[in-house]
Amino acid sequence: MKIPVVMSWSGGKDSAIALHELLQTNDYELVSLMTTVSEEYRRISHHGVRETLLEEQARAIGIPLEKVYLPSGESGGCTQRGLRRGYESSHEQL
Repeated sequence: MKIPVVMSWSGGKDSAIALHELLQTNDYELVSLMTTVSEEYRRISHHGVRETLLEEQARAIGIPLEKVYLPSGESGGCTQRGLRRGYESSHEQL
């Protein structure tokens, strides 16, 4: 039986390479991609990629996308709470 996982996705080439490697194994079932997005700017927190491009990436890959919206300029605690919500939402799918 494959292990279900949710992959952190930044929209960059490192994420793409990691995804490729993950998909080459038969050990895991990729349930979804999870990304943090700035509420104010609607861009991926890590690279500034537009939310619309993020959605196009997930659609092209064919894997469901979980977006965690984070307020701009907030502390690390806010980021942790947002990621916790994303994890809990994704965990329901596992």
